[in-house]
Amino acid sequence: MEDAFSAADAEKLGIKTKDGDLNKKFNHAACLSYKIPEIYDSLDEETKTNFMKIIDYVINQ
Repeated sequence: MEDAFSAADAEKLGIKTKDGDLNKKFNHAACLSYKIPEIYDSLDEETKTNFMKIIDYVINQ
C-alpha cells in the first residue's frame, strides 16, 4: 500500500523518510487506511491515480 503514494505524499505523511526508506515507527496501512477519505483531496494526482488502479483491479477480480 505504501507504494501507491507519490514520493511527495509518502514523505509528507511520514510513510517514507527523505531518503526513500520506509518509516518503521508505525504500521502505515493500519494508520492511513481509515484516513484516506479524509485526506484524499490533498493528495497528489499520482497518488489518486495509483489508488484508482488498485480499486479497479480489485473490482475486476
